[in-house]
Amino acid sequence: MKGLNGWQRIGIILSVLWSLFIVGLASNAYIEFLKNEECLAEEAKLKETGKWTLPKFATACQAELEKPPLVSVLGFLLLSIVAGWLIAYVIVWTKKWIVSGFKEN
Repeated sequence: MKGLNGWQRIGIILSVLWSLFIVGLASNAYIEFLKNEECLAEEAKLKETGKWTLPKFATACQAELEKPPLVSVLGFLLLSIVAGWLIAYVIVWTKKWIVSGFKEN
């Protein structure tokens, strides 16, 4: 880490924060999915025993909640970080290239 400049260190911190944010969102979505599965199971149990007080077609749970796919979450996480770093380095390289063009004249 000794050879990193300040901007690279900021980039690393932002990448870590972004990772924590995405993992937090995915965890929250997965927890909601699990809660909904428990709700659906409890609802089915009540309907089977005849203790369901709402009409048969009614539901107290969210209709269909999908489990967040791990591959998509990781793909989005990694690709967004790589894209951010590439864009940053392209901007730095382009700036240096333009500045060196003015220095030649």
